[in-house]
Amino acid sequence: MSKLLPPWAMSCFDLLVHAEGHHGQEGDIDKRLAVVGFDNAIESAITTYLSLKPIQRNGIEYRSQDIDRWLCNHPSKLRFFYEELDRRNLEHKDNEASLVWYHNIRSDVYHSGAGGIPNEQCRLGVRAAALWVFSVLFEFSDVEIAVREAVARSNPSADTGLNKYLEKRNKPVSIEGITYTPGEVLLAVYPEIYSEMSRTYLKGDANRKPQEQQMNSIHPNLYVGHQGDYEHQVKGQEGWAVVHACKEPYHRQLLGYATRGAPKDDPEYYFAERGSRLYLNLVDAPDPAYIPKEIIDKAIAYIHERLVEGLKVLVHCNQGESRSPGIGFLYLLRETDVLPQSSLDEALAKFRQIYPAFSPSRGISGFIAANWEEYAGGASPSA
Repeated sequence: MSKLLPPWAMSCFDLLVHAEGHHGQEGDIDKRLAVVGFDNAIESAITTYLSLKPIQRNGIEYRSQDIDRWLCNHPSKLRFFYEELDRRNLEHKDNEASLVWYHNIRSDVYHSGAGGIPNEQCRLGVRAAALWVFSVLFEFSDVEIAVREAVARSNPSADTGLNKYLEKRNKPVSIEGITYTPGEVLLAVYPEIYSEMSRTYLKGDANRKPQEQQMNSIHPNLYVGHQGDYEHQVKGQEGWAVVHACKEPYHRQLLGYATRGAPKDDPEYYFAERGSRLYLNLVDAPDPAYIPKEIIDKAIAYIHERLVEGLKVLVHCNQGESRSPGIGFLYLLRETDVLPQSSLDEALAKFRQIYPAFSPSRGISGFIAANWEEYAGGASPSA
């Protein structure tokens, strides 16, 4: 991704992801829902953009009476978008009449059911229009790639190795006389947990190649890496402190909960500290709302304390691509002068030179975008 998705665009992005999930299916209901979803995404993107403060629109200001006029109804919202294209001297990739037609088809499908099954021209057209409108208003050119990645993360495919792992440790489930394997049940009921475990239990499939060494030093005595780096290089070694920046399997194993999430009334719900190890209840969520700031702040404080004690510190998640380098980035931003503090893009570019594998999820990238100025304005460089 060339830049971070702004947090105020997340709800619109989620509409695109939901519609894309239906777009990839063959059922008639999915075809209808895809058209409804993409058309909703167009209107939502325009409404959201016009509701932003100028600072969130790169300083662009509109008169309040013009905003009220544009927000009046669907045709006026489309009129704004095409006026905005002309103001920016951008190409009209689709004409206004086509977007009105997509909306009319959507209304027939949504309100009366009289529209039948939207044809391929409509489905492809409204999808392209929704991606186009989003990319223009939020200046996010990689939106199609990001949407596809988000859909892939939310709809994991079956993992043979993980299924075998689960079958060895859990009993089959019988429902109405039909027997299902533990992997089938987990994938159907909690796909996000299945996906997380698929990334975690790397030894489940005998044919799967082990992770290559990735642990990188991002600052003196501070390392970022993945689960394999901890298990094969750091575990049991003297002189190390470890931040387990992943709920699965470490936080779950430590507290021993079998439910989907940790008990919220547990005093160690967010994090638990045992000796020189910090266990975070942190998942690679697609929404920054599910990245608790308490967890990130605790991790940064813990890293600083252990470094001051003279220990080496490894921060790791499952893949070493999102959560652990995200924490490492924010640590460098707050506690050192390694990264530029005047521009998020510049700081990220510098960090990727230090840790090229950084590929944050929407949740981590959104958290960084929403909070980076606070971290940049934090403690004086001291590590």
